[in-house]
Amino acid sequence: SITTADIRTYIAQRQSATEIVNKEYTMKRKDGTPIIVPERRRSAAGASNAEINRELTILKRMFTLATQAGKLLYRPHVPMLEERNTRKGFFEPEMLHGVLAHLPEALQPVIEFAYITGWGIPSEVLTLEWRQVDFKVGEVRLDPETTKNRDGRVFPMTDDLRALLEARHTEHQRLKLKGQIIPSVFFR
Repeated sequence: SITTADIRTYIAQRQSATEIVNKEYTMKRKDGTPIIVPERRRSAAGASNAEINRELTILKRMFTLATQAGKLLYRPHVPMLEERNTRKGFFEPEMLHGVLAHLPEALQPVIEFAYITGWGIPSEVLTLEWRQVDFKVGEVRLDPETTKNRDGRVFPMTDDLRALLEARHTEHQRLKLKGQIIPSVFFR
C-alpha cells in the first residue's frame, strides 16, 4: 500500500527532522558472540540527501524483490534526491609533514604514498605488489577487480612518488640479497 506520495512525505519528514535516531541493533562477531549497538540520537538540521538516498535504495530493492516474487504487480516510483559529493578541505603538504613526524617510520611511506595517489590504504596501498610498479614506463597500476569500482587504475609517477618507490625498492633489493623475497611494496 506504499505509494509514491507516501515516499515523498517520508522524504520531507526526514529532511525536516531535528533529531536523527539510529535504533539499537544487535550484530554478531565472527565467533557468534552478540554485540549490542545502543540507540544513538543526534540533533541535526534534517538528514542529508545521501543518508535519505541510502534508505530509499533499500526500499527500492524491497519493491524489486517483491515484484520478482510475485507479491506485487508493480512497484511505485521511488524519487531519489540529488547528492553533491563535493569534497571540502584539503590536506596540505605542511599538514602531511606534521602527521608524518608523529608516525612510526614503518608507516610513513604508506601514508605518503596514499597522500600522493589518493588511493585507499587497506585495499589499494597495502595490497600493492612490485609487479604493479613499472619504473621504465613511470606508472603504478592497480589490477582490475581490486578497486572499489572493479576497474583497473594507472597512476603516473611524479618525482616524489618515484623517489618514495625507489627508496622502498632499495629496501626490497637489500632483503632479497638476504634471501627474503617480499612481493609487497609496503611491509614491516
